[in-house]
Amino acid sequence: MMEHLPQLSRSDCHYQAYYCEENAWHLSQHPALATWERYVTFISNPTQTAVLWGQRAAEEFQPILWDYHVIVVAQTPTGSSYIWDLDTVFGFPLPAQEYLQRTFYGYEGWPEEYRPMFRVVPVGLFVEHFGSDRSHMLDENGEYRQPPPPWPLIQNKQQSHTLASFISMQEQGVGDVLNVEEMKRRFA
Repeated sequence: MMEHLPQLSRSDCHYQAYYCEENAWHLSQHPALATWERYVTFISNPTQTAVLWGQRAAEEFQPILWDYHVIVVAQTPTGSSYIWDLDTVFGFPLPAQEYLQRTFYGYEGWPEEYRPMFRVVPVGLFVEHFGSDRSHMLDENGEYRQPPPPWPLIQNKQQSHTLASFISMQEQGVGDVLNVEEMKRRFA
């Protein structure tokens, strides 16, 4: 059965390069996705050296090494899964299996420290617990490494900076921590 995808383009979304967690925070709550089950998904690993293919910040046809990256996984009411990644060159959105296949191409042969892990967080829990003061983007002189987004800081009720707890791939924390194979099974 052919899925009806929302009419949602990149230009309809909040976007600031190098602030993927904030981009995903806004995207996960976009009205066009309101009837879909949504998960904000952090990609990293214990050494914070995850390799991804097809990222706009990378040189053409080259992978990039991110300390972390954040995407939105959305499941249709019929159970099909799509990945919405504002930084990929592969398409927006992509079926989950295609995204995982292309973005993590050849991961089985990568050294362990470069293999991706995923913290999959239901959107409601993410919005409730996520907060960022953007301090991770400041250099030693207190200047932004990359221009900050034009929108206000994203704060939770406690007004605490919780980004590190989402990037961590330790089992404790909000959401489920999965490897690539587990992601493929969960979002087949």
